[in-house]
Amino acid sequence: MGAVIAVLALIAIMAASAILLKRRAKSSPPPMARVEYWIYTNAETPPDEATILDRILAKNPHSKKGPPVGTKEGILFSDVRFHIGALRRRGNALLFRPDLLCDSDSSPPDWFAQAVEDATLLIKVLFVSEEPVQARHFLQVVVHCADAIADLTKATATYETESQRFMKPSELYRLLDLDSDGARFDLHVDVRWDEVEEGGVAFTRGMATGGLPDIKMERVPDDHRTLATFLVEESARAAWDRGAIEPLEINGFGEQFIVEFSEPMTGAKTHRNRVVALKASRRIPL
Repeated sequence: MGAVIAVLALIAIMAASAILLKRRAKSSPPPMARVEYWIYTNAETPPDEATILDRILAKNPHSKKGPPVGTKEGILFSDVRFHIGALRRRGNALLFRPDLLCDSDSSPPDWFAQAVEDATLLIKVLFVSEEPVQARHFLQVVVHCADAIADLTKATATYETESQRFMKPSELYRLLDLDSDGARFDLHVDVRWDEVEEGGVAFTRGMATGGLPDIKMERVPDDHRTLATFLVEESARAAWDRGAIEPLEINGFGEQFIVEFSEPMTGAKTHRNRVVALKASRRIPL
């Protein structure tokens, strides 16, 4: 009898734990905005804050059309939502294998494995907000900060966790040299395509960096792949510019499409943050 009671008690405890975990998951939604750069380097220590600020303010090499980062953005360094941290390879080996952490559509290029293999230090630049963000000054600071740290430490590789984009430091530098706007759409959002059992899926990665849900269009026939990725990208650009996911009309392929979205949802297999489903219909001329 005692053994039966013990088993019943264990089952009750496990059931209670499952309920608590489920409630905690529901009460802890993903952040409204998140951008995080991982910078791999052989430097002994990360640059100090004064050196980083000097590089992105007074000595910013991307100042062709005026300072990309001013005091308004620089204040972010004192914001609790902004953080710079460093981790050594020893004891953090998995973080030096982001290819094991990212999704299948985000496979790193061939050069990345060797670049990370040669690194001994990982520097993280992170901004995360649990509340909606109205302006995107934080993106300007985070991107220029990542570029500065990569330059100052002679980094071997960079990785952005939301768009799951792998870049050489020279590529990030080049993109900012072409356009110093660190908050622009193409710097943060990728449009991907994947094949699943239910059909093709066109989707974005990186919208969370601007405080928005990612967008996906599911159950797409393979011969509609080009159209689906076009609609997802145009919808994402419009949402990025507006700062909101809203219904819209899109012209393309000689037709006009009415695009609507589901309510933001969490818990999708492909996205750790919020995501909305895109529904498109052709407008029939009267």
